[in-house]
Amino acid sequence: MHPGNKQRVLIVDDNPGLAELVGLGFDREGYEVVIYTHAPDGLEQLDGTYAVVASDLDMPVMDGKEFVEEARRRGYRGAIVVLSSNDREGADEYLKREHGMSLDAFLGATGAEFYQKDMDNARYVARRFKDYAPQ
Repeated sequence: MHPGNKQRVLIVDDNPGLAELVGLGFDREGYEVVIYTHAPDGLEQLDGTYAVVASDLDMPVMDGKEFVEEARRRGYRGAIVVLSSNDREGADEYLKREHGMSLDAFLGATGAEFYQKDMDNARYVARRFKDYAPQ
């Protein structure tokens, strides 16, 4: 656990307002929240002190699929949550259109979980991974 006994979450989302909303959900559950609005910057800061990584799916430069795959390639073994303003069907359509891969195939290959972005889901995810140790 990180100094201060708070779990850490890394949130990567190109929309600062939505990143703050998701971060608020984690903060209310006692997490130390770190936000990056540029996926490559978040990837550079990713280390073993983060219990959870929450990434937006549709971002410029490096989207959530690319971010998650690269995080796993670099050895991050903690919990990964993929978030989207779209529902599950919309996220599936995005991945098929942009990468020729279904959402289920992507989640299965990376061990990530999908949630639609909103405060209730952010708090649920925060509680779900509360005892997840950084890896």
